[in-house]
Amino acid sequence: MQLWQFTRRIHTSWIIAVASSCVVIGVALVPSLGRPWFGSTTVLIGGATLLGIGLWRRNVFILPLVVMAGLLIGLWRGSVEASQLTVYKNIINTTVSI
Repeated sequence: MQLWQFTRRIHTSWIIAVASSCVVIGVALVPSLGRPWFGSTTVLIGGATLLGIGLWRRNVFILPLVVMAGLLIGLWRGSVEASQLTVYKNIINTTVSI
């Protein structure tokens, strides 16, 4: 593989597509982690920073950063939702009458 292929520019729509698919994968991975570990705002800021770098540079060698950004944003979003569902953990598999 030639070195110039790594410095090739990628269209912005492909970067957005890769990041979006990784966000979905990140959200899907949260239930398998057990506890919501990634609910911090720092994770969101880190993912947004990596995505900003990926959208700014748009080179092939930046794609791993875009994948990490999508996964971090997805893990953050899934962890926020999972932490909000812990309130209902004690009434799962019980009969509740209103």
